[in-house]
Amino acid sequence: MASKSPISTTHLTKPHSIGNTPLELQRMVYENSLELEPGLQAPTFLLVLATVPELFTEAKSIFKKINFVLTLWNSATFQALPQKELRSIRHLTIIWDTLQSVMLLPPSANPRHRALIMASIEASLETLTLDLRKENPFRYPMRCHIWINVLKSFISSAQGGIRKITVVFDVTTSTGHEETKLIQTFFIMFGIISNHRDSMKVSGLQVRVWEGDGRELLEKANNFTLAMLP
Repeated sequence: MASKSPISTTHLTKPHSIGNTPLELQRMVYENSLELEPGLQAPTFLLVLATVPELFTEAKSIFKKINFVLTLWNSATFQALPQKELRSIRHLTIIWDTLQSVMLLPPSANPRHRALIMASIEASLETLTLDLRKENPFRYPMRCHIWINVLKSFISSAQGGIRKITVVFDVTTSTGHEETKLIQTFFIMFGIISNHRDSMKVSGLQVRVWEGDGRELLEKANNFTLAMLP
């Protein structure tokens, strides 16, 4: 599994300086600095590197390898990726909408979900982002339970690799009640409180981030049951 040790990105303001480092080190920096931002925004580092064409090509290639955005429409593509490509994926974003509720049902109800989980086992996932801007499952109890089971499945499949979970809402449609329920559910599941990305509100996003030790998140997720919710 890929190393979880972040590499300093103090070079962000001087992108040309990275061109003087060995190629292998450049790639290590890119692999640890190019996580897709909430709302499907390109990372700042990639935008900075876009001003240096001789570096941008390699950086963009690595950015595409380590990030994957999973939707209903490309789930078959994700399942069919060669093992080498799956193992390059570190950051998985799941875009949730009404139709995807069917796709992401727990394994006992949907063979397609089993295939997705088998594919994610091969990936070296470190972060999981759930984009709920189109459909907020916390408005509906049954959908909320499905969503929680999906989250547990992906955390389990990563076998302790996932160290950060991000949830993205549309700030114009989410309510305080839904956000409170989200925070409460995650606290019961993981025993940790999220960081609130207030700065993202200017772009219409409500972002919550949970970070911790991957093994601890895995253990707590595996021990969690829906009966523990109030």
